[in-house]
Parts: sequence; structure tokens; C-alpha cells
Amino acid sequence: MKENQVVEFLPIDSVAPYPRNPRTHPEANVAKLVASIKEFGWTTPILVDEENAVLAGHGRLLAARALLMPQVPCLRIPGLSSAQKRAYRIADNRLTLDSDWDFEALKLELADLDLELAFTGFDERELASFLALSGDDPNQEWLGMPEFDQQDKTAFRSIVVHFKDQGAVDEFVAKLQMALTEKTRFIWFPKPESEHYADRAYRSTE
Repeated sequence: MKENQVVEFLPIDSVAPYPRNPRTHPEANVAKLVASIKEFGWTTPILVDEENAVLAGHGRLLAARALLMPQVPCLRIPGLSSAQKRAYRIADNRLTLDSDWDFEALKLELADLDLELAFTGFDERELASFLALSGDDPNQEWLGMPEFDQQDKTAFRSIVVHFKDQGAVDEFVAKLQMALTEKTRFIWFPKPESEHYADRAYRSTE
């Protein structure tokens, strides 16, 4: 940011989004931006060129329109070529993807946050996942989980049967006392009894 650059409050209708902006903003994303602006105020101006075309901040512009704001704070970036503007719109979104989270630090911050966690931008599923983290060992989350007693269903032996004609099929199924249709691909012998799982329960080893 140059020393002579200042934040300008421009009429919202004079700020033009780039029609080929490669980054999309679903309604859920805009709703989060709206909530953030309501809670923290406007913290990052929209970047515009000499003609008020947006270089960065399309999501914030959508949020401002949802809030019916008559003006939006903008920072003008003059002097960029057409190619530089297109490249910057991509870079502004792409460069943030290279960063990552320290999940243990994030968990500590979330746990100590005396504020509505939704204002962090994470949804309930993400927050539950982060707060449940317990170290770097991926096996930790399975500790104490009950085990299910599952029988081995592996077949003892299987063979492929080829039939000469429909009469051979009928004779075969009559001997096995089973139904066999054109869609049948697998059969069990002897025919297994129907299994019921209502009486099954998780069994803890503790």
C-alpha cells in the first residue's frame, strides 16, 4: 500500500464486479460474510481499479448488498495492466490456499473463545471435528469405541456353473430347491437362513 493511497467510500452501485470472476460465492458463504461484518465491522476494503471494477472483494460486495449498505469502503489500485488485473484476481484467491492450519492451536483458540463460534466462519460439523481433536495420533479417536461382533462371511469355496440350456437350469434349481432368475449372479448352498440383527448389540472389551 502506497503512502498516498486512502480508503474511499464509494456508492455501492458504482462498484462493478468482474463478470468473469473465477471465484464463486454461494449463499452460505455470503451469509457468513454478512455475520462477520455485523459482528466485527468492515475490516478489509474492496480493491478496485481506476474504473471502480473489483480486483478483490467480490464476496464482501455481495454481503454489502445483502446488508443494503449505500456505500462500501474501497482501496483504489491504479496503474495495473489488463493482464495484471486478471492475474491478480486469480492470485488473490489462490495464494490463500497454500496456507494450512495448526489444528492443535486452532482447538485451543476455539476452546478459549468467549464468543459465538459461528463468527469464526466454520460450520457446526467442522467445529465439532476440531474440538474433538486429541493429539497427532489418528488412532486416538478410536480409543474407547465399542466393537461389533461380526461373523466371518467369507465363502468356503465357490465354483462357476455353465448351463447348456434352460432345461438344464430348471433341473439344477429343482435339485437345489432355489429360485434362479436371469438376474441371479450368486447363490449360496445350502440356502442361508434370513439373518436378524435386532438382538445384536455393541460389545465393549472393557
